[in-house]
Amino acid sequence: MDKYIISIQTFENIIKNLVKLEEEQDILIDQFFSKSSHVERTEIICLLEEYIKQINQLLRIVDKKNTEDRKLPFIIIGCEIEVEDMCNQIFKHFKLVSPLEESIKFGDVSIFSPLGKALLLKKVGDIVDLNISFSNIKYKILSINL
Repeated sequence: MDKYIISIQTFENIIKNLVKLEEEQDILIDQFFSKSSHVERTEIICLLEEYIKQINQLLRIVDKKNTEDRKLPFIIIGCEIEVEDMCNQIFKHFKLVSPLEESIKFGDVSIFSPLGKALLLKKVGDIVDLNISFSNIKYKILSINL
């Protein structure tokens, strides 16, 4: 990973979100995947471990600056994401959230939903291709902000 410049506020928000996830990780798995198959539960555990690993790598290589810029190199929990629907060229906005979030709003996407899992750790320019409920969804990631 190359050096990346982020704002001091963004850095502090990443730390806060990471600590919260590490504290809630077992609760999330038990609450949402206690009755899931071993394969699905293992998949979620691996997803969360990879996420934590990527965040820790990012934190080691960032330079913090006093700036208003909220951009990030990849999608993390708490991010606001702008995508383009590649089928109809409609722009959409999402916020990736933990399912334990106190107030879920319209446009919030759980990290455990099919879309949330597909978006997590993706970068600007990446294409997310999903088959959900007999329809194919293809989004191009345009921006990532925290």
